[in-house]
Amino acid sequence: AFATEVQRRAPAELILFVGQLLPHKRPHELIAAHHLLTSFHRPDAALVLVGTPRAPAYFAALGQFVAMLNLPRVWFTGPLPDPQLAELYRRADVFVTASGHEGFCVPLVEAMAHSVPVVATDAGAIPETAGDAALLLPGADAATFAEAIAWALAAPERGAMAIEGRARARALSPGEVQPRLLAFLRRHRLLP
Repeated sequence: AFATEVQRRAPAELILFVGQLLPHKRPHELIAAHHLLTSFHRPDAALVLVGTPRAPAYFAALGQFVAMLNLPRVWFTGPLPDPQLAELYRRADVFVTASGHEGFCVPLVEAMAHSVPVVATDAGAIPETAGDAALLLPGADAATFAEAIAWALAAPERGAMAIEGRARARALSPGEVQPRLLAFLRRHRLLP
């Protein structure tokens, strides 16, 4: 049933954001980019925003922005259980995040593990998390994001981006990170 809903709401390309719907995550910038993307490049593309709206007034403003721009293919799903989120990752054509400051960014790694090309801001810890496996945009505005998403949807490098993303996700897996972390802690005498 959820797969049918995804197909109905996103019959063409699916652009995916996963994260809290808060101002510093800049979903408003993604909505503005989606407006430009659908106006000039991909009229049937859908923007799916998965996450909990933590600030009711901001979330209401996002809804008003979508209505003002007349964007019928913007879908706020709210929080989703893991099987439904996995369905969106499987179906996504591009993962995007415009966050102004970010920690590790687990959704970015989840997208890479699902072979989804990533377009993200070059902010916070995103460069360290993504490595060379994402298209990182310094100081990106909506127009830059729209162009980058359009490029990622059509790029002949999509396959290479997927391979690099999967490799990066494996490098960040607990089985790979734990031995390096333990060695670091022992080297600095923080563990016996």
